[in-house]
Amino acid sequence: IAPGSAVRYFIAGEEAMVMGFEAKKKCVVMSTVERIKEGKSLESIKNQLRKVSPILVTGSSGYLGSAICQTLRIHDIRTVGIDLINGDSTDFIGCVTDIDLLRKTLVDTKCKSIIHTAALHAPNLDYYSKEEYEKVNVDGTRNILELAKEYQMAGVVFSSTTSLMNTNNVKCHQPSSDDDYLILKDNIDYGTPRNIYGVTKKK
Repeated sequence: IAPGSAVRYFIAGEEAMVMGFEAKKKCVVMSTVERIKEGKSLESIKNQLRKVSPILVTGSSGYLGSAICQTLRIHDIRTVGIDLINGDSTDFIGCVTDIDLLRKTLVDTKCKSIIHTAALHAPNLDYYSKEEYEKVNVDGTRNILELAKEYQMAGVVFSSTTSLMNTNNVKCHQPSSDDDYLILKDNIDYGTPRNIYGVTKKK
């Protein structure tokens, strides 16, 4: 894991394949941003979000992080993006394992809250060790939480994964209506994660 170098995915192969993947990723992100904008789902909370901005978004060059940054910026909510590689939504190059860089970023930008999406994911499994998953997903998240406490952030949003949550207990939930949903509680063990990605997210 090195700032300036993209993490490796199982789709990595010939350059044309990688370019095609990146183009599709950009299309998916843009369609997501447009759908949220047209649905006006942020209208009721955008004023509250402005009060806790600038918002630091980790993993801002990835699917989720870039979609979040672009969606918030469309609604005039300031974001600061940090990622291993450059992207349209990324302002700082670095890794969440570097607490000194994170601290400097928060001080320089005066961020008031954090949305933490940076992680090694399931598609990275073939290329990275368990130790690297621990370092990025566990130690990196610990850095985020420590700094949020240190700088009295308004809040931290942490993204999880279906590798952790999509267990038999969750699959067996039968919604009673279209508005029914399942709230997962941190004091309940929903089962064993499927891979090291889920294991490190569970920690």
